[in-house]
Amino acid sequence: MLNVLGEMVQENILFKIKKSGVFSFIIDTTTDVSNIEQLSIVIRFINENEEVEERLVALENVSDARGIGMFNVLCNICEKYDIDWENQLCAQSYDGASSMQGQYSGVRAYIQEKNPRAIYVWCFSHILNLVVVDTCDTSKTMRNFFGDWQSLIAFLRARKRTAIFLNQQKICYPENRVCRMKKTNKKYVIQKIEFVE
Repeated sequence: MLNVLGEMVQENILFKIKKSGVFSFIIDTTTDVSNIEQLSIVIRFINENEEVEERLVALENVSDARGIGMFNVLCNICEKYDIDWENQLCAQSYDGASSMQGQYSGVRAYIQEKNPRAIYVWCFSHILNLVVVDTCDTSKTMRNFFGDWQSLIAFLRARKRTAIFLNQQKICYPENRVCRMKKTNKKYVIQKIEFVE
């Protein structure tokens, strides 16, 4: 039943995209918890009410993380859902990875070879992230802060300390969700999780 409902929603989204006549891609890759590279395609278009919409169209595993491999996955997805990117794609947006935005062998280059009208725009969110990272790297105070935070996380991640940390949270904040410190991509964040007894 869920698969049927999912297909109905997807058909509705694809119908709107095709009806709009022109659209843009926002493509990104990420590695899931099992270390499998996944490519997500978000299509941005203007609907019949003249409102901008962004819809996730597909999330596919990528075995080849080079530009040509991701381009082939993109082509397969577009063929599967009958998305005419060669004629209707007006823009494409990615992060700064060379496999995505490379001038000669990135996804951008392969798309522009077949559709030169598909201009490339560097994703604003990725640019902002790079600015924040570079700003933090130039500040000695910030580097020391993240270094101390890393040491604190390493200290608290020992099994006994983790159990004590979680228990103390339950005692001090019985109404709140239990939190743990988590290390992600050289950045250290506090991620909220449900504590299972």
